[in-house]
Amino acid sequence: MAETVVSMARSMLGGAISKAASAAAAELSLVMGVQKDIWFIKDELKTMQAFLAAAEATKNRDMLLKVWAEQVRDLSYNIEDCLDEFMVHVRSQSLTKRLMKLKDRRRIAIQIRNLKARVEEVSSRNARYNLIKTWKIFAATQLATLIHFAGLSFLKTCSKNFSVMKH
Repeated sequence: MAETVVSMARSMLGGAISKAASAAAAELSLVMGVQKDIWFIKDELKTMQAFLAAAEATKNRDMLLKVWAEQVRDLSYNIEDCLDEFMVHVRSQSLTKRLMKLKDRRRIAIQIRNLKARVEEVSSRNARYNLIKTWKIFAATQLATLIHFAGLSFLKTCSKNFSVMKH
């Protein structure tokens, strides 16, 4: 009977230790794996900023693009804030202070993972509604129209100059 109780206790303790080790490994992975996510987020931020500059330059009146650009802009601000916080709380400290600030590091790692998920959601929303393709078609149409009018203007100028040269 005592052996059965000891065996059950050992089994339960082994399961608890296994779960605790698994949870600790997941936490360590979260905190230590944040660098890869930071690289992803930084690259995404650069792309977002380029997109926003291009969208602003076109003065596009497409409502879907405006909504999407607003979402991208808000997300880019959140990413900048999170990266700034990471630099303040984690990067600028000595190794011992960084180890003591695991709570901050964990919180920032979770924020970065959440931002990465939001980036992927915004991207999939773009794919779902085909915003970039629509925007590229609009931009190409605008460019073609601009070239057309510039060409007409050039032809008129050439025609006037040719007429003047004939006389």
